Amino acid sequence: MEFENVNQYIQSDLEKLKLKTESIELEEGEKIAAGLYEFLLKKPTTKCVAANQLGINKQVAMINIKEPLSLINPVILEQSIKLTYLEDDVCFPNQLFKTERYVNIIVQADNFEEPIFFGLHDGTMKLTDTSVMESIAIQHMVDSLNGILITERTVQNKTYVNAEKIGRNEIVTLINGNEELKIKYKFIDEYKKLGWTLKK
Repeated sequence: MEFENVNQYIQSDLEKLKLKTESIELEEGEKIAAGLYEFLLKKPTTKCVAANQLGINKQVAMINIKEPLSLINPVILEQSIKLTYLEDDVCFPNQLFKTERYVNIIVQADNFEEPIFFGLHDGTMKLTDTSVMESIAIQHMVDSLNGILITERTVQNKTYVNAEKIGRNEIVTLINGNEELKIKYKFIDEYKKLGWTLKK
């Protein structure tokens, strides 16, 4: 895959995104995964992408949070500890979605020798922990490969529009319930993961 303008490859047809993807042989899946990783390198603000989000109807996804992680024909076997989380999706630009996910999961995939645990081992939970972020990204990708849109996981059908054209050093106000906080816009991503949103 050659990605000159990465955005032109992003699937925007929701009906196609609702289709369950097809399983794939390991060798072919690894080639697609390499292309997905190239896409993530060209679009560094995106940390995970499923093949069907780029118009490839195969069960392959790539995540790049702690380290590059490919998923070929993945299945979530177990999940535990519910939490709500604020996510974005490459197919829904400039939007954030409050979703219900799980902290811990066990995943089986054709490129894993055996099922692997993702999440927190010590029970100390911080939503900014990369282990939690990786676990949630995997759940998001498995959903995508099964034709489940992020809008179907949204709690109370609330989405949050991500403001554009705000300078990195501009001071903005965030809200979380009854609390307000002022920060520089360049730090907003970490706070979004904790449930903070821009005050309109």
